[in-house]
Amino acid sequence: MIAFITLFWAVLTGDAAAAQSSTFAPEGSECGDPQLIAGTAGFRNTQEAIVRQANTYSASAFAARHLDRERSGDNDDWGGRFVVELNTTYGATKLPVFQPDAVNPSDACSAANRVVSRGLDMQAGNFGLTVGKGRWSFLLSTSLTSAATASSDQFSRVLMNTVIAPPYVVGFAATAPLWDVVVPGPLDFGGVKLDWLAGARADLGPAQLSAAWLGSRGGYAQLSERTLGAYVFAAKSIGQPVIWQTGMDRLDPEALGLDAAIGLTSLRYEVIPTAVGLPSGLTGGLSEAAAKASRLRVGGLSQQNLARVLDLAGRYRLAPDPAISELALGLHTPDYHRGRSADEDDDDEGMGALASGGMVSTPAAYAQGLAPATLPSARVELSGQNEDYTGRLAVIYNDPEQLQLYPFARGALSYQLTVAGTF
Repeated sequence: MIAFITLFWAVLTGDAAAAQSSTFAPEGSECGDPQLIAGTAGFRNTQEAIVRQANTYSASAFAARHLDRERSGDNDDWGGRFVVELNTTYGATKLPVFQPDAVNPSDACSAANRVVSRGLDMQAGNFGLTVGKGRWSFLLSTSLTSAATASSDQFSRVLMNTVIAPPYVVGFAATAPLWDVVVPGPLDFGGVKLDWLAGARADLGPAQLSAAWLGSRGGYAQLSERTLGAYVFAAKSIGQPVIWQTGMDRLDPEALGLDAAIGLTSLRYEVIPTAVGLPSGLTGGLSEAAAKASRLRVGGLSQQNLARVLDLAGRYRLAPDPAISELALGLHTPDYHRGRSADEDDDDEGMGALASGGMVSTPAAYAQGLAPATLPSARVELSGQNEDYTGRLAVIYNDPEQLQLYPFARGALSYQLTVAGTF
C-alpha cells in the first residue's frame, strides 16, 4: 500500500526534485553512482538536513514522544511496551552531483548528464522498549537516521525506500547499543547516524521520572505529571547544546470535571539546535559560536477530538524569523486520538482514519534563493488497534515538523509508519 501511494505520486508529479526529467525512467538513470559536489549550496543544505534530521528523530526525542508520557502499571506483574517507527521523506532538498560515467558518453549515459540535480531521500528508524514491574521499569530507545542521493529511476527509488531499506533501517536502529560496543568511536558515518539511550523510569504516583545515559556520550531526563499531562524533558551530548521541550500532553477535560466534547488539549515549547555537529568546513561560514547559538524555538497548541471528530492545531515560530508556522484543521473518525490513560487501559478494537490540511510557513533559505514562504500542507492517516497492538500509517505533504527544520524541503512527500504493543 505504501509503495503504491508513493509510486503513484512519483509518476503523477514526475518528482522533478529528484530526477533529470519528468519521465518514469529518465535518461541518465544508468550513469552509475553520483558524486556530491562540495562547496555548493545544495551540498551544505544536505549536511544541515542530515544534522537536523538526527536531532528530530533522535533516540531521546523518540523516548519523550512514545515511551515517557504513558502511565506505568501499579501491579506486581512483569510487563512492558514496545514501539517501532519508520519515517521516510522523498526530496528533502536538491543537490548538484557529478556523474563520472558521463565523461565517456554512451547510449545509457550521455554527456548532458555529467552534472545534474538530484533529490535527497531521508529515512529514520526508531525502536523503543520499556520493561518493568510495579512502579519501576527499564527504558531503552534507539535511532538510526540516514540520507542518500535519490535514484533517477523512480521505480528503483520507491522500491528502495518502501521495501528494501526499511527492514535494515529499523533492524540496525534496534541494535544500536550492540554496534556501539563493536564499532570504535561515535556512531556517526556522515549520511548514517545511530544513537541510543538506556535508563530507568520510576512512577512516583502523581509524577513520573526518567533518567538515562545517551550512547552519544550524554544524558537524558524527563519529568511528567499524570493528571494534567505536564512534562519537561532534556537531552545533552558532550560538545552539543541542550535539546529540550516542555508542555502539556493530551489534557483530558474529564480530569477537570469538564465536558469530554472539549477534546484533548496539548501545549508545547521546544528548543532544537539547527546548525551544530557539522563537519569542519561545512558550517557555511558560521563561526563555531554562531553555529552553536543557532536554535529553533517554537510554541504550539493543538486541540484533538473536539466534538469527537475535529482537530485544530497551531504553531508559532519565535526564532528564527518569527511567524505563524502552522495552522491546520482535521477531521477523523470519532475519538481517533486516545488519551494518556487509555493507552494501556482501553481494550477497544477497530480502525480509524484522519484527514487534515492547512498552511505551513517556512523560514528563508537564501542559499538556494528561497525567500520565506507560505505553503499548503496535508496529512492522511489510517490506524488500527486491538487489545495489545496499535498501528498507524501517515502520508504527509509539506510536513510542518520537517519544514520548520528544513525550509528547503518544499513540496516533499513523507510517510510515517508506527507500530506499538504491550506484553
